[in-house]
Amino acid sequence: MVNNLSGYVNFKGNVSAASQAANKPKVQNNPEQETVQQRQAYSAENVRAYGTTGIKNSLTTEEAQQKYSEVSKMLEPETRVLLSNLLKTGTLLNNNSNDGTSVLDNLHKIATEPRIKGLNAQNLLTEAIETVSNPSRITQKFGDIPESVSKAIYRHPELGVRYADEMDIGDGSNCCVAASIEYDLASTNPAEFVRMAAGLSSEDYSVEKNLPLSNIAGSKEDAIWMLEKFNLPFEIGENDSAKVKIQPDRNAIIRARVQTSYKDAGERSSLDVLMQSAFMNVGSAQTYNALTDTREANGVFSSETRGLSSMEATFTGDVIGSTPKDTVICMEIDNSDYKLMPYLSGFSKDAAAESIQQKMSTVNPEDIKNANGDQIYGLMSAVSKATIEELTNATVSPEFEEQINNILYQQSMITLNNTGDVNLNNPEEALAAVKANMPEIMQETVRKSVRTVVQEIMGNSIVESLQRGQNVMVGYYPSIDEVNDSFIEGAHEINVVDVAEGPQGETLFVCKDTMTDEEPVCVSANYLLPRLHHANLPKDLIDYQHMATILDSMQYFRQNS
Repeated sequence: MVNNLSGYVNFKGNVSAASQAANKPKVQNNPEQETVQQRQAYSAENVRAYGTTGIKNSLTTEEAQQKYSEVSKMLEPETRVLLSNLLKTGTLLNNNSNDGTSVLDNLHKIATEPRIKGLNAQNLLTEAIETVSNPSRITQKFGDIPESVSKAIYRHPELGVRYADEMDIGDGSNCCVAASIEYDLASTNPAEFVRMAAGLSSEDYSVEKNLPLSNIAGSKEDAIWMLEKFNLPFEIGENDSAKVKIQPDRNAIIRARVQTSYKDAGERSSLDVLMQSAFMNVGSAQTYNALTDTREANGVFSSETRGLSSMEATFTGDVIGSTPKDTVICMEIDNSDYKLMPYLSGFSKDAAAESIQQKMSTVNPEDIKNANGDQIYGLMSAVSKATIEELTNATVSPEFEEQINNILYQQSMITLNNTGDVNLNNPEEALAAVKANMPEIMQETVRKSVRTVVQEIMGNSIVESLQRGQNVMVGYYPSIDEVNDSFIEGAHEINVVDVAEGPQGETLFVCKDTMTDEEPVCVSANYLLPRLHHANLPKDLIDYQHMATILDSMQYFRQNS
């Protein structure tokens, strides 16, 4: 944890990924090159196995045999093979759902109970079986709507479509959070996934779920406030629990029908449509429109009309998932005011500046004036180290001190280059410029050093979550400009599903990106960690004393709503 930096360089038994990032060459002319990743294909067979409540792989009751037979009769031969494999692996009889029903129970409901008009039970069965057999099929890629259908939609006054092109989402969509939650559900809790599939595609067009209020917030009052603000239908039950009703927006039916009849390769299934629309509806306070892939800006948790904010994603994940989680805010790089959004308690730009100024006030200006380069850098290193220890209430290890010095030298060069009028080939002129900019250099050194600590903590926390069998949903910036220390593009949500070791001993995170229906791929921790905006972790893995989280901001939202 952050209050013991003496063990800092110990990420997965290797040199820290953050340390590698701090010392790698900077991209000077083309920041987009930073998006290039060394990836390797990652077989679905190697991804962590489904969690179960005990492996059951034989149909021991007459009822189970009958259900299996009725489901199997509706399937094509290749899908029957998948069904048989689900039985052999124990997935089919997994009953770790919210109401105790199994995958088979809910497949049987899809097969035998009425579905929404326009949806095909056989098609839904196939999609459900294919998805739990290989959750990597899940994608957020919308399908195109045929012109004959789009004209009818556009002319309908109550569907919220202003012009036909609004429904042409293209290759991307705003459903990365919803699709990532869907993937997590299918890959870690197939019984609950198929239970939701059965409910959302039924004539009720909804599914109910019982969950502890503690999953949503730290107090009963905060949890009820959240449920009300998100307009999620609920009833308070016994033992501080709530029964919530999860449902897609009404326009999702149109999208699901289109995907039933016109789905192309690589596009969402009709089941993906229903799932993602339901989860977007939960996070957007029931304001999502599946036809335009937009939502209303509710003014409390988001001012955007696209996607879900971190608060909305956290709430949705806690409603849908079975493990109470919270979202840790990682590092916000912002060159305009370069501040930490206090990721470590007590740290801010002003706190760092004040601490540095206080320490520098005890130094004799004449000593600085007459000091040589080694003496100046020794002084700045000592002040930076002392400031970090003061603000983080931690002990800096020798390894981390060396890293601070590397950052200090790098920051000195960045600062001198930014001045534009310093002859770096003249040692005396360069040293004078360093002396003139000491507070700025040290302040940035402290900020970047603390950022590496946060990245290291996040790396270890992600690994520990994976070791527990929990995926980690993270938001990251695909592109950053390391020269100007700023993000280039908006954040994108993906799932970290496993961890591996690279050929050089480096840490690789196995990531599922729902932009495609392809298998998870390996991404270097050296690439991912510096780009993290947030990570969704089990609550008991979070150091709430030092790390800022979404649920920490509850009182802020309540006071300003």
